[in-house]
Amino acid sequence: SVDFDSLRLQQSAIQELICDHSLIPGWYRFQIFDKPAEMPTVCVEMNHCGTQAPVWLSLRETESLPRPGEVKHLTACATWQFFFSTTKDCCLFRIPVSVRNCGDFFLYLLQPTQGCMGYCAEVYPSLHCLMLMTHVCFLAAKQPPPPAGLEVVAELDNGSIYLKCSLESPVANSSVGFTITWSRLSPDGSKEELRQETTVQTFSFLELDGINLQLGDRVYCRSSTFYLDSPDIQGPSAESEEFFAGIKIHPEALTIAEDGKEHRLMVESTVPIPCSEFTQNEDECKLRLMVNTVSQGTRYSGSDLVLSTCHVDLLQTPCNRGICSRSTIYYSAVMDFAQDGDRVTEIMAWPFTNENFLWNNYVLEPVQIIVKDVPIAYCYSFTDPHLITFDGRRYDNYKTGTFMLYKSVARDFEVHVRQWDCGSSHYPASCNCGFVAKEGGDVIAFDMCNGQLHETRPHLSVKSQDIAGNSVKITESYQGKKVTVTFSSGAFVRADVSDWGMSLTLRAPGIDFQNTRGLCGTFDGDMNNDFHNPDDLLDREIPASLDAFIEDWRIMPGKSLFDKTSSSPITFKKRQYCSCSTNLPVLQESSNKLDAAPQPGVASTCSSSEHVRLSTLIPVLDVTAEYISSIELIRGISRRQAENKSTTTLTHRHHTNLSKFHEATHFTKALHIHPRGHIRTIERRLSKGNTRRNKRHHTRHLSSRRWKRQNYYEFLPTFPFQSLTQTDLEGFSYFFPEDHAADFHQEALPSWPTPSGLTEANAFDLCQQTVANSSIGRACGELLGGRIVDVIDICILDLQRKDNVSWAAGGLSLLENECERKLLENGMYHGRDFGDLSDVPQEILSALRCPNVCSDNGECAEWGCACFSGFSSYDCSVLVDQLPEIRELENSGLCDIRRYDCTSVRVFGQGFMESESLKCEIVKLQHANGEWVVTVPQLTKATFLSNKAVDCQIPAEDGQPSESIDLVVDDKPIARWQVKISNDGYIYSNTEILTLFDGACQTCEPGSEGFCTLKENTCSIDGLCYGAGDLNPTSPCLLCRPDTSKFEWSINENNQPPVFQASQDRLRTFSGENFVYQFLASDPEGSAVVFNIDSGPQDAMLSPAGLLIWKVDLQESQQFTFSITDDCNAETKVTVEVFVKPCNCLNGGSCVINIHFPPGSGEYLCVCPLGFEGKYCEVNIDDCQSKPCGFGLCLDGINGYSCQCPAGLTGTDCHQDVDECEIGACFPGVTCYNTFGTYRCGVCPPGLQGDGNVCEAKGNILF
Repeated sequence: SVDFDSLRLQQSAIQELICDHSLIPGWYRFQIFDKPAEMPTVCVEMNHCGTQAPVWLSLRETESLPRPGEVKHLTACATWQFFFSTTKDCCLFRIPVSVRNCGDFFLYLLQPTQGCMGYCAEVYPSLHCLMLMTHVCFLAAKQPPPPAGLEVVAELDNGSIYLKCSLESPVANSSVGFTITWSRLSPDGSKEELRQETTVQTFSFLELDGINLQLGDRVYCRSSTFYLDSPDIQGPSAESEEFFAGIKIHPEALTIAEDGKEHRLMVESTVPIPCSEFTQNEDECKLRLMVNTVSQGTRYSGSDLVLSTCHVDLLQTPCNRGICSRSTIYYSAVMDFAQDGDRVTEIMAWPFTNENFLWNNYVLEPVQIIVKDVPIAYCYSFTDPHLITFDGRRYDNYKTGTFMLYKSVARDFEVHVRQWDCGSSHYPASCNCGFVAKEGGDVIAFDMCNGQLHETRPHLSVKSQDIAGNSVKITESYQGKKVTVTFSSGAFVRADVSDWGMSLTLRAPGIDFQNTRGLCGTFDGDMNNDFHNPDDLLDREIPASLDAFIEDWRIMPGKSLFDKTSSSPITFKKRQYCSCSTNLPVLQESSNKLDAAPQPGVASTCSSSEHVRLSTLIPVLDVTAEYISSIELIRGISRRQAENKSTTTLTHRHHTNLSKFHEATHFTKALHIHPRGHIRTIERRLSKGNTRRNKRHHTRHLSSRRWKRQNYYEFLPTFPFQSLTQTDLEGFSYFFPEDHAADFHQEALPSWPTPSGLTEANAFDLCQQTVANSSIGRACGELLGGRIVDVIDICILDLQRKDNVSWAAGGLSLLENECERKLLENGMYHGRDFGDLSDVPQEILSALRCPNVCSDNGECAEWGCACFSGFSSYDCSVLVDQLPEIRELENSGLCDIRRYDCTSVRVFGQGFMESESLKCEIVKLQHANGEWVVTVPQLTKATFLSNKAVDCQIPAEDGQPSESIDLVVDDKPIARWQVKISNDGYIYSNTEILTLFDGACQTCEPGSEGFCTLKENTCSIDGLCYGAGDLNPTSPCLLCRPDTSKFEWSINENNQPPVFQASQDRLRTFSGENFVYQFLASDPEGSAVVFNIDSGPQDAMLSPAGLLIWKVDLQESQQFTFSITDDCNAETKVTVEVFVKPCNCLNGGSCVINIHFPPGSGEYLCVCPLGFEGKYCEVNIDDCQSKPCGFGLCLDGINGYSCQCPAGLTGTDCHQDVDECEIGACFPGVTCYNTFGTYRCGVCPPGLQGDGNVCEAKGNILF
């Protein structure tokens, strides 16, 4: 409009001037507030029409506007005035313009201007006056209504942020203006006005400059309406909703619990994110916020909340529904296992070093999260074992076998335990010998059940590792005597290892509250309902029900995690959490060194999970890396020792990790033996008796004894790779006799005095002295309370049942664990400084760090005992200079190489020391001139098991399996060795003899002067010895049958035919399939099998390996008959029917194999031709769906369409206009105007009347 003064536009950086330099050339019609308008024909002053250089229509004296129906080519001029000049030029720039008179209005053919110029227009004077009069009358009667839809949003312009108040005009076809008022909420709750303006636009801008308007302000805009012709009459006002200008934190939950659950934290910005001036790529535009947590409270420092990251990036994205950027992080409560009450933690955030003044001093409004404490509980299974449930109920379990100790019904967590006979002479007694714990995909086994009582050490193995990431921590204390496996949920299993087995301590996190089952009971705070069976029924509280309760949780052979690893649900990568608090104290976070004072700091990214606070007061050594993500998955737990030949002196205080990979080098079976073979082996051994065990213990129920390893033991193999298949894991299982032995029914209860004469009073005095007067009992007695009485009772029961005073100290480790638990739950490890232990009494710290006060043979340091010279072990109880003594070798020094891998021998005695200098001296004996001659000694590896047992490596040349040794028929053994042990490499023990012999052809006895006796039931073929039933190494069809021939091979008349492995389901295919299926068969003797097809479709082929290939071109089912033969020509005939399904694809579709189903299922997919879709190609695709014909009618076809065009349009898609003027559609002499889809005729010639198509004169119609 000519009245539109643009000077105020030039003073605002928000609304730009009107510039037509990018106008699209074409015909235009002018309207002002829906009123017809035309270009002015007189000079327009500068700074009008919303631009600096207004363009008007210049008419020379000889020119005029066109008449109706006429077009004229005229000239438009742009007005301009140069700076510092007082004169203006009304026609400095000239622009050609064509004008067409359409009768009621003008059309202008306009071109883009050369610079920032704008075409002007003004309302027709006559019509303007008429409308003005009507307008004045209307205003006198009524006020204009208020504007609607007021909304405040933020916009970004050249790096600056503006708030835009937009509204909807309440009056149509009228000229109205608006008064817009900006305000914000002040700290006292009142609204403070910021700015007011009057405009004809339906929007207003306000800059967020950081001074007058800042981030964090709550802004409103209010507007009223007025008619432009009567600006003094204001209508009622309307106000927008509150607009928060800044960033908000939206937590998913304001109250959370220490249960390991994660929660979403949304960070949203209502204002656009600007780019840094140093950013070159717009994709890199982001604002980084630092996030911090602060916990309220005075007693406990450190945050109870962890975040998935300590910073969050808000990226520059288009604003949508008031949100200009959004990012998500996660938060979780710290499971600190401390009863520190419900605490409030604030989450705070602020921009990180932003050079923009607007953001520099901005701090987001914090949010408060309440972290609630949850119950935690411990379960103990100690010595015999005596169990204390999660709720504190005590009972005894003297049964042997495999049991469910702890099972969560809320998540995938289980702990299986094995109990073996642990040496009671007169009454049933069992001890824990291993456990397997499973959480999700992590399965950890700590097991010594595959060995012999007092002779074996536990092996820790990672049977399965969660692909979602490492979430298990394994630590050791007291040089491997205490091993703890902690899972990501905070649950842990701790084993206190002894030579008779292990005692177990289990911790249940709060997430398992009211969700546990098993021998540890139901964790709900009520000890009276602990005896639930697997059907969740409560057993009655009588002894028979206790026995039934224990039996209910027995795991059958082959079903436990010891024998196999059950499949776990698919897991996703576990989110890592870190503490974003600058003052979080963490006590002795486990690492590869004993560090009591970790360094504080705030991590920007989380590389490990800190949502479980693994605090400990007992010094620990983190050995996780030795088992997790290592090729050495199976390792023996070795004692950690210090430098200088295992002697930790006052000058060597560093706790050095000297753990080694202990190869299993026992007498192990070289061949797989069926479980039945184990039973037969055990029975055969029982017939001979176990003289050494009988010397040590009185005979009681020999069927429940554990026998020497050679009679049943299958070695736990070590795989040199990390990814283990299920088949490999099945190889980890071993025969556990207690799973197969009949349950012993106790007929008589133990009584006093014991067979050795121990009285109840003597037992009580001994237990009182050992437990209550121990270093941990004295130091922590006040905290332990009634638990000391429990351990004394356990001690008395152990002495009565086992009649062995060495069991008196078996429960001290329970006191250590319970004392540490009490301190951690009470929060005494929390201090102001990082890792401050000042609240913990020094006497208790010393008792936990240094058991038995270092036996008075050392001094107590922060990391444990520093032993004086000449002493070692975790409690300095072992004398280094003790002379080792061998009492016997495993299996009386005999090893049958036919049955065992005789690459090592277990040596029993006393005085063995764990040190780098521990060696075995092996001397081979050769028979010459009628006597055994000593050869050159060899030093071999010694694996320390205990101070009473060592494994010695045998030189490789004679320790190989029997397949690589020529077993010549002779009475001399395969090899004889002298074995000695040295702790320091200088002083050696006495000598014992190891004899390797061929058990198939020879019988050897201990002390037989080195010679064996030849068996009669053997074959001597080609100078080699074979036992009855031995197969020919090159042909399974031949075997040794001494009753037929002792010098030649005999035919294997008992050869079994191959066994065909039939598929469980009926085989199916479909017509047209290239059917490929692999048949499987195996031979009982292990020889190769060959397939041969006997009958079937003519074009079917069956390979010797059993691969069937058949191009299916029939519609009916077919039968295949084939034979399977082995190397000895034993044959199996098989008939298989294959059902043929028709291909039901329609409209020319073809069937292809559906690879998501196994071969032989007959499942197929339809490949549809062009124009069809659907499961069976039954749907004709609607090609008219995209409306390709425009104004025409679309007719759908097969993979195509056709168009029927209306009159005036033509072409394939009806997009071409028919020029009716070319065919003379109008009356001759009448101007024809062609338009899209139609045409228009001009006025009739003078003297005629009509619409231009038809003209008439004086009542006559002319054509």
